[in-house]
Amino acid sequence: MAEQFVVFNNIQDWFPPVVIQKDLITVPRISIDMRMPLPEGVLDKGKAFIKKIFDAKFDPQFTQVSKKAFGTMQSTIDAFQKQIAEAKANPQKSKLTEASLKKDLAELNTKLEFCVDQWKKALEKLAGPIFDEAVEKWDKEAKAKVKRAKTKVLVKALVLAAIVLTAAALTIVAVVATGGAAAVLIPAVIAASVAALGTLVKTYKDMTSGFKSRAKLCEDKVNEIKADILAIDKAMTPEQLTSPQKANFIKRYKVGTSLLRKHLGQLEKFHYDLGQQIAKIEKDLKAPREKLNTVAKDDPQGAKATQAAIDLFEGKLAALEKRLGELKTLQKAANDRVTLMDAAVDQGTLPKNDTLLKIIDAFGQTADFVTSIMDSGGKLAAAANAYEKALGAKK
Repeated sequence: MAEQFVVFNNIQDWFPPVVIQKDLITVPRISIDMRMPLPEGVLDKGKAFIKKIFDAKFDPQFTQVSKKAFGTMQSTIDAFQKQIAEAKANPQKSKLTEASLKKDLAELNTKLEFCVDQWKKALEKLAGPIFDEAVEKWDKEAKAKVKRAKTKVLVKALVLAAIVLTAAALTIVAVVATGGAAAVLIPAVIAASVAALGTLVKTYKDMTSGFKSRAKLCEDKVNEIKADILAIDKAMTPEQLTSPQKANFIKRYKVGTSLLRKHLGQLEKFHYDLGQQIAKIEKDLKAPREKLNTVAKDDPQGAKATQAAIDLFEGKLAALEKRLGELKTLQKAANDRVTLMDAAVDQGTLPKNDTLLKIIDAFGQTADFVTSIMDSGGKLAAAANAYEKALGAKK
C-alpha cells in the first residue's frame, strides 16, 4: 500500500467557522480526515519538500473555502437565533413554541449536513491540483521522474455533534409558550428548586476551580516538549555522526532525549491529575443531580431548565475522560519513539522527529477539551441561575 500524504489526520473536534450565541445554541462539531497517496520512490526529503509547497498554497485557501461553504449556514443560524431573541423581548406577542423551535432546529441541522457535504467536495477539488503541483516541483528539484498516477483525494467529513438548544433557550421558549405567565408553585417546592439548583451551581464552581490551571500546565508542557524536539533536531548533523568526535556528539544528543523523557513524564503526571479531578467531579455531581430529579416531580419546569446543560456538561467530562485514556497509549508511543531515536543515533543514523511531533500535537488537544468543559459548565451555571431568578419572581 502506497504511503499517504496526510493533510488532516482524522480530527474529531473541528469547529466550523460559524458564529453562534452560546446562551441559545451549541457549537456544531465535525470530524475531518483528508489524505492523498504519495508517489512511489519519494523519500523523507521529498515528503518534506512536497508538504512545504502544499501547505503554503493550501492553508490560506482552506480558510477561504471553509468560510464560503458555511456562509449559508451562518445566515440560517442568524435567522434562527433572531426569532428566539425577538420572542424573549416581547413574549406576549410571540407565537414561538418549543415544538416549532425544535422543527426549525431539525431543519438547521439538515442544512448543516448539506454544508459539510459541499465543503468536502470543495476540499477535494482544491487539494488535488495543489498536490499535483507540489509533486511536479519535486520532480524538477530532484531531477528524477517519480512514478505516480493521477491524484486521488480521500476526504471524510461528518457531523459529529449537531446543533442543540441550550437550557437557557428552552427556558425562554417555556415562558413564551405560556404568554409570559408564571406557573403557580407551592412555596415549599420553590424553596426546594432554589436549593437544588444552588447546590448544582456551587458544585460547578468548586469543581472547575482547578481546571484552568491544570489545562495551562498541560499546554505549557506540550510547548516545552516541542521546543525540546526542535533543540534535539539541531543538536547533531549527519557530518558529526562520522566525525572523530562522534561519541561526544551522541552524548550531547542523548542529554536532550533524557530531558525530553523527563518532560514527557511530567506531562503524564498532569494528565493523571486531570483524570483524578474528573473522578471527583463525577462523584460530587451525583448528589445534586439526584436532588434535582426529586424536585422535578413537583417542579418539572425547573428540571427542564437545567437538564440540557447538565447533559452537555457531563458529556464533555466523559469526552475528556475518554481522551485521557487514549493519551495513555500515546504516552507509551512517545517514549518508545524516543528510545528508537537513541538507538538510531547509536547505529549512525540521524532519526526524523515527524512522528514524535504528531504524537505531541495530539497531547496538545487536551487544553481544547478543558476549555469546552469550562464553556459547557458556564452554560450549566447560567441556566440554573436564570431559573432561580424566575422562581424568585414567582414568590
